[in-house]
Amino acid sequence: MRPAALAFAGIAGDAIARFVLKDEEASATLAAKPAKAPLDFKPLVRAGADLPLAAPSAIDIAVRAAIADHMIETGRDAPLAEALLEVQAERLSYCATAAASKTARLLPCSSVSNAAQASLPVTTVSGGRASPNA
Repeated sequence: MRPAALAFAGIAGDAIARFVLKDEEASATLAAKPAKAPLDFKPLVRAGADLPLAAPSAIDIAVRAAIADHMIETGRDAPLAEALLEVQAERLSYCATAAASKTARLLPCSSVSNAAQASLPVTTVSGGRASPNA
């Protein structure tokens, strides 16, 4: 990424500073465990005036970490956790059924027989906490 490209896109350099790996963090990256390295959270490196993307696969982790940090810093981590649990519960409310060819299809539980539903584990969300009902 070049300074001119950032300026053209209307992005101030300090807006992406949290995604730029500092020189002193580079050596820690070599010794870090997967998904714990500074490069995983700062996928841009400084090369003169340019900021090449050194770890394209880390963009997702870096952006998610930035969102989580922002929610914590602004005191909105509890609503975020609640929303994530609701999405998880919604996804878990679909029942997997195996076809004769042993390939699974996802169907809404309403389309699965009551007997089949009774044999499936269910997860419910109550008060922001997920709990399995076996």
